[in-house]
Amino acid sequence: DLDYLISSFDTNEDKVQAIALQKFLTLRTAIQTLAKINLRHLKPCSELYNTLSSESQTIDDMLKAQWVDNVKALDNSYKNFSATASSIKSLIDLQIRLNDYKGEANFSYNSNQVYNDGSSDDDQFSFNIGLQLDKSIYPGEFNFDANLGLIVNGSQFEESITNINFSYDHDISSAANPLRREVFGFVSRSSNSFLDVEQRYEIGGGLIFNWFSKTITSSGEKIDEKYKLLKEIDMVGEELKSCSESVCELYPNLTSISNKEINAIKELYEKTQNMNRKRFAKWRGGLLVSFNIEFEEFIAPDSIQVARIDNSEEIKTISTPFQFSHTSIPRLELRPFIEGNFNDKFIIKIKPYIFLPAKLWETEKSFTNYNGEEIKKYDIRYFVQSSITVRAHPVSVSISLNYQHDSLPRNNITLDETGQYGTFYETKQTHLFTRIGFGYSFE
Repeated sequence: DLDYLISSFDTNEDKVQAIALQKFLTLRTAIQTLAKINLRHLKPCSELYNTLSSESQTIDDMLKAQWVDNVKALDNSYKNFSATASSIKSLIDLQIRLNDYKGEANFSYNSNQVYNDGSSDDDQFSFNIGLQLDKSIYPGEFNFDANLGLIVNGSQFEESITNINFSYDHDISSAANPLRREVFGFVSRSSNSFLDVEQRYEIGGGLIFNWFSKTITSSGEKIDEKYKLLKEIDMVGEELKSCSESVCELYPNLTSISNKEINAIKELYEKTQNMNRKRFAKWRGGLLVSFNIEFEEFIAPDSIQVARIDNSEEIKTISTPFQFSHTSIPRLELRPFIEGNFNDKFIIKIKPYIFLPAKLWETEKSFTNYNGEEIKKYDIRYFVQSSITVRAHPVSVSISLNYQHDSLPRNNITLDETGQYGTFYETKQTHLFTRIGFGYSFE
């Protein structure tokens, strides 16, 4: 019982060494636990870490005290080991924090413009509220994103754009090229009244090819500094070796850390390095390739009525909503992207989405317009997102420009019983909107 032994010691030097040993044994217990548990789930270490954190200043305070200066053994062995112990504690703390939920609540004001065959509607204004949640368990990451867009129409709110998306990414890169490749899967539900999309459900998955810059922001560098002594921690005989900036030191293994525990610390160090680089890289580029299945439902709010299908002398636009039949379409999605992070204060993102038929040879489609003419178009949908964000943690302000275009809008012609009069229905093609948003981040 160390507490009993400490109380029985007569000299300050003996008490200092016994108390220091007690702290190191507590640290050893944490390291042993770390080696035994699944390193992807560090919550079992949280209580041990909290104990270490609350007492983390004890050793340093003792070493700074005037009467400890004469204890030569502490001057070298304990001081060196204390620095490495502090790095291990910082590493555990960082992993617990990075593995916690992170999120952002946001609000935005939008200006919307809709185009169809060269014509455009008047600007419509809407606002969005949203929530994003992330849960990192490296090499995996869960993401949840929900947005609700509303238009004020008189005294009523009408739904404009909604998105609910749940996804999971998993890094499958080699040790030589970390963060280079990821697999992912997702499910989502969306709607867009500006493009007459009543609802669209998607499920799919694919590959992400990443290119992260080797340089990270100052925030990432500060985190690296906390555990740099663990970059090359190892056992040399009966001593511990730790290196920093190409300078290595050997000192007694005061708590008899085993090779298995050293390997656990190394693995945790590598995972933390990868998570830190992924979060704080100054630049990131990449390409997402996925196979999706879309289940869609469209409603065209307006129609064109013509006197004869082959003669458009009598044409007028009338308000007769038409609901198209449900469709399920397999699609190939290509999404190149680039992101820039300027010292965690200015963030730029550009993400073009390209949706193609899974059967690429069926990209060209034919349909008949209200003049009876056969028209050929390509079944391609584009969606470009671009944004600039200014962040002063935990708040942020962003400006974004977004463009959506459907090259093959849904269409239908119905004839009356005489075959002389027809009604032509077609969904909107293009939606351009700018957004000014405000966000609040939380952990």
